[in-house]
Amino acid sequence: MRLAYQGSALSSWWSQVRRHCFSLLPLSWQELLGAADRRVCIRVQDNQLHFYAANNGQLTSLGSLPSDDDALLETCRARLQHQAGAPRYLLLDNKQILRRILSLPLAAESKLREVVSFEIDRQTPFTPDQVYFEARVLSRNQQAKQCQVELIVLPKNTLEKALKPLGVLAGDLSGVDVVDDQKQILDINLLPVSMRMATSNQNAWLNLGLAIAGLVLLCLAMNLILNNREKVLGEWEQKVAAAETQAKQANIFREQLKQTGKAELFLQKFRTSQPTMLALINDLTKRIPDDTALDKLSVNEGRLVLVGQSKQAAALVSQLQSSPYINSPALVGAVQPDARTNRDRFTLTATVNGSKEAANGNKPR
Repeated sequence: MRLAYQGSALSSWWSQVRRHCFSLLPLSWQELLGAADRRVCIRVQDNQLHFYAANNGQLTSLGSLPSDDDALLETCRARLQHQAGAPRYLLLDNKQILRRILSLPLAAESKLREVVSFEIDRQTPFTPDQVYFEARVLSRNQQAKQCQVELIVLPKNTLEKALKPLGVLAGDLSGVDVVDDQKQILDINLLPVSMRMATSNQNAWLNLGLAIAGLVLLCLAMNLILNNREKVLGEWEQKVAAAETQAKQANIFREQLKQTGKAELFLQKFRTSQPTMLALINDLTKRIPDDTALDKLSVNEGRLVLVGQSKQAAALVSQLQSSPYINSPALVGAVQPDARTNRDRFTLTATVNGSKEAANGNKPR
């Protein structure tokens, strides 16, 4: 998958877009993001050490020093270590190396260095142990399953001769690159890993710190949002619980109101079904003869009780039967004569009629 991506147009397009996007930023920002390729390059010409600042492949002259002044080179080394903060590369001329173009299968790209090591003795007059070499892919042909690879070979003795004029600066090199005839850097490193100066990538640590800080801040922000949501949820739950309590109380009050209304309606119906006491007494006054005196008149739960004395106690029943307000009048117990008043003492009971028709003067059913 990696080889397929590298061979696709997407890889080339993304590299160009990334390079152009970073080129729009100030150089200080590019350095901070680790996108700027900054180097201090040293080139040996005519017993002079020429120093260049390489920014994304563009060389800018910084000056030159004589290669035979050890004290001056030591001072230069101290200043480079203190101020530059960029890796130092030795630039070789194109004539100091050997370059060969090889056509290899695409499958060889995953083990490119191992494959080209077998081509050194065939393509150059040297054996693999006599040279330092690098290989880079120039192009890929997906249809033919082939890739064009450039083999770059640097003899070891050539490197040793090139390092001698550097003096103390030779121990601080991070790589060896090549300048072609068009004064373009090939962007390779022919210096063996054992001879490279170990440099700390401050940008990498800075980026790592920023990434960790960003992750921590993201977690804190998510936690804050979650706490806010939980707080709002708790408030809404309390509001819902209060609303439910109010709704339950409202239901209780509604039921109580219904019961009260039913009771009031029942009482109202009961009261309207019963004749008024005034109408009952008026009717009894009309029907009871004048020779009858009442000692007690009570109405309790629709039951009428009359206690008194009358000269015709037995006739009271027939006289009250035609009343529209009472039903079933009857004497209770025996009628007892009273010698003092020459009247009969009686107790009469009846049922109070509850129909509306009776209240209107009609005979109840």
